[in-house]
Amino acid sequence: VLKSATHGFDAFWAAVSAPRVLAAYRVSFACALFAALINLVFGLLLAWVLTRYDFPGRRVCDALIDLPFALPTAVAGIALTALYAPKGWIGAPLADLGIKVA
Repeated sequence: VLKSATHGFDAFWAAVSAPRVLAAYRVSFACALFAALINLVFGLLLAWVLTRYDFPGRRVCDALIDLPFALPTAVAGIALTALYAPKGWIGAPLADLGIKVA
């Protein structure tokens, strides 16, 4: 942070307003908007179905929806790292095939 602050505000502004950076901003915000709209439609539909109807697997579906709120991101990252490590359940067979995941 200190090293980058020595270049001054003009260099900072030139870096954050470069054409490639602006294009990256547009792609990021467009993807976020698109994902939010998809989540709005399917989330509303799923919420409607879960509250109005009783069907087999309803509790499992509800539990899968609640899982990201109960499971911290760090725990999920550690679990995925353990699975995809060269000695993990998924990483070991892939390593035998010559595929390096991480």
